[in-house]
Amino acid sequence: MDVRRNHKAPMFRDAGSLMVRYGKANRGGPPKRRLSPRSINTAFTVARDEAGLDPALDLHCLRRSFVTHLIEFDYPERFVQEQVGHSHAATTAIYSGVSNEYRNKLMTSSMRARLGRDWDGGS
Repeated sequence: MDVRRNHKAPMFRDAGSLMVRYGKANRGGPPKRRLSPRSINTAFTVARDEAGLDPALDLHCLRRSFVTHLIEFDYPERFVQEQVGHSHAATTAIYSGVSNEYRNKLMTSSMRARLGRDWDGGS
């Protein structure tokens, strides 16, 4: 935890602001690092606007895209789950919105593995 000066509360001198640097740890694990949501959102908004992207896009959209891309690039499920800090795989699954192209690729791969030469690829 950091105690800092707050220019809006000079009467508290060097103790006008408190920032929690680390949050509660999972059982047996290290504390989770915490960042200021406001500063992250501001940086994202500036980058989004400079890139000319839809103003409706927010950090949550970025998080969902990150999960989806990791899944579509065949990263292991447990790795994806750990990257976004989820305790349960079911939570990570909610975040994924894979494309139809990826679903078709997965289905094709599965059918080839199961049927081998007997599978004609839908023709």
